[in-house]
Amino acid sequence: MRFLFILFSLVFLPTSSFTQKKSNTFIQAKVFLKNKETQKAKNLIFKLYKQDSLSIKYSIFLGKIYAKEFKKDSSLYWLDKAKKLINPKTSPINLFQYYLWKGFTYEVNKNYDKALQNYFLAKKNIKNYTTIPDINLLYQRVLLIYSENDHTDKVNHWITTYTKIKDSINNENFTNSYHNALGNHYHYQKKASFANKEFDKSIYYSLKLKDSILLNNSYFHKGIIYAEYFKKQDSARHFYSLAKRVCNCPKSMLFNVTYKYNVSKTYFYENNFLLAKKWLL
Repeated sequence: MRFLFILFSLVFLPTSSFTQKKSNTFIQAKVFLKNKETQKAKNLIFKLYKQDSLSIKYSIFLGKIYAKEFKKDSSLYWLDKAKKLINPKTSPINLFQYYLWKGFTYEVNKNYDKALQNYFLAKKNIKNYTTIPDINLLYQRVLLIYSENDHTDKVNHWITTYTKIKDSINNENFTNSYHNALGNHYHYQKKASFANKEFDKSIYYSLKLKDSILLNNSYFHKGIIYAEYFKKQDSARHFYSLAKRVCNCPKSMLFNVTYKYNVSKTYFYENNFLLAKKWLL
């Protein structure tokens, strides 16, 4: 009897209640993804997708999750499902998300032409309600594609545009990421002094905002700059140590191997081959 009552209640539950519940679930999935609880986010979105496979935002969101996991085939699988749902009534915010994450998927797989093509389509769909982190990701990724691939004819114009966007938004998180991206750009271009200044600015904002990810990135890049360009190995080791402390990730094999390798190189540059070898063990 209790089961029949529950079933009856669900059948006659107002549509608005279902809509609100789906909205709350979608918001919770976003929170899970932000907190790097990826599987929980996936489980919620899979459930929503089964309930409403014609809602484009669910397939886009799954494409986004897989893109951030660098799983190209899975990301494109879900983004292709989203593509089939695009029509003249598709909102700019969904179009922006679709093109942004399709661009990101192609970028991490080094298909830079397709990445830029999709990023520029995303840019056309930026509206007042597009979130600041997403706008920042778009401008950051295009800058670094131009930088890594020596598009010197385009990169300066893009930096000017990126700077105007940063000034108009006037958001400290955006500003922090902007300086970090410029630091990476100048580092790629082997302009060590310019890169170092940008990373200093990013460190200032990262400490203020308690942004451990960009703080770790800036410290690590400064370590490389001091080792490779300024030839100050003690300073390089200092910044590597700060990066390790901020990361606080003893189980991250990638970070720890990279950290040991870079510290080893500082001793190699000092001709201290015994310590260099020790750090590689």
